[in-house]
Amino acid sequence: MIAFFLFGPVAAFIAEFVHWLFLNVTGSDAPLGPAIKIAAVLSTLFGFWLGSWVYAHVGRGLRGNSFLSLSLMFGFGILFRVVAMTVVNYAVLLYVGPVLFGANYMAYAKVVLQQTTGWQFSGDADLLFWVLVFTAVYNIINLIVAAIPAGLIVSPLTNSFRHITSVDSWLSRSVRAKSASLAKV
Repeated sequence: MIAFFLFGPVAAFIAEFVHWLFLNVTGSDAPLGPAIKIAAVLSTLFGFWLGSWVYAHVGRGLRGNSFLSLSLMFGFGILFRVVAMTVVNYAVLLYVGPVLFGANYMAYAKVVLQQTTGWQFSGDADLLFWVLVFTAVYNIINLIVAAIPAGLIVSPLTNSFRHITSVDSWLSRSVRAKSASLAKV
């Protein structure tokens, strides 16, 4: 997220690819864990980028402001992450885990949910629904916990180095340029 806010989508995609490589080499749950992680991060980054693009190209009749830009970025980031991770988790729970790894993740999820909530499930479809709902909520919380601190780190960083360089964050440049172009319309 810091790479995205500072340098833009290309740098963020490169940083995540390097992160994925590192997790595959050092991670104890490779290759599945790093594959799921890269799916989550790339879908989020794509959503943030698309939100930025929508703000620049669709909001022509609106008065540009950073709140709208950030709202669209977060909204698309959440949407893409939740949809992507719902599909990924569905595949892992029902196909990848049992077929490739011989792991019954659904049985584990059932035990955990029954112990923590006290719920009883009428069948596998009911269980799968609630696992995917809780996973979606987790992904929303995870995005917020990752993106907000990253944004809070980026602002002081760019302000601290402004006196020795012309570096400005991609996010600041993007919002300013799009706000200016929208204001001209």
